[in-house]
Amino acid sequence: MRQRDSMEMSDCEFKIITAAPEHLPQILQIEREVFPDSWSENMMRFYFAEKRAIILTAVQTEEYSDSVAVAKNGSVLGYLMAFAVAGMCDIDNIAVSETHRRKGIAKALFNELENRLDMDMEYFLEVRTGNIPAINLYTQLGFHFVRIRKDYYRKPMEDAVLMKKDSVFKENVCL
Repeated sequence: MRQRDSMEMSDCEFKIITAAPEHLPQILQIEREVFPDSWSENMMRFYFAEKRAIILTAVQTEEYSDSVAVAKNGSVLGYLMAFAVAGMCDIDNIAVSETHRRKGIAKALFNELENRLDMDMEYFLEVRTGNIPAINLYTQLGFHFVRIRKDYYRKPMEDAVLMKKDSVFKENVCL
């Protein structure tokens, strides 16, 4: 079942679209706002250049043009960056601007990623052990604990929880 094209928030509506290079400054701004060990601009540019990368953004619909998939006037609310290869999808980054959290944006980004990929896909991500709100969200989305990755994060040093979501195909198979 496909989700609605735009989602309603309390103060605006948003649409999930494929990110364009023009989104990069706004994505970098959110990245630096959210993560103490944020990715560099060069790392982001590499990701944008990678053909297997999937980069989605949530943009305010009142600033969205169907003819040009570019956010205007600071309207990128969040983003998701992933690689999907051979039945496995690694979600490398997902972030929502602090002022737009708890409005369904992260969930909508992940749902759109699933809609765009094959049903027989396994999803993986890492999250800081201390990021309980994110762990709770990922659990609600169907992820489960795999293992702890010791000293995975820097600035500050922290372990990561590796989480996995099985494919829709595997979840629906009767044994």
